[in-house]
Amino acid sequence: SIICSGGEPELAYIRGVTELVLYLVLPLEDFQNPLFRSLCQDLLAEHVLLASTHYVTTAYYLNSTIIYLAKDSPLTGESLLTALSASVPEEVALTLSMAAEEINRIKRKGTTEQDH
Repeated sequence: SIICSGGEPELAYIRGVTELVLYLVLPLEDFQNPLFRSLCQDLLAEHVLLASTHYVTTAYYLNSTIIYLAKDSPLTGESLLTALSASVPEEVALTLSMAAEEINRIKRKGTTEQDH
């Protein structure tokens, strides 16, 4: 099933996760109270988890995180963003193919050296 299809399916999934969390953290008498459980579930699902999910999946947050993580590497943030935005599926497939060929070449070279 698709989890992140947005709208009601996403909210239903988050509510299910929230109900499980509430079962684990609430005392039994509080969890058995349907009004209290429903209130906690809606608050946690819609105002905490759903809002956090939407924030974390924004392009700004993702790009900022990638730039922050790459700040100590020789690759600059600007060149990283250029590379990510210029990538097309054909280029990615070609790069993966070339990497697989190189790995196979190195493996073949390693086995012939071990045989001697």
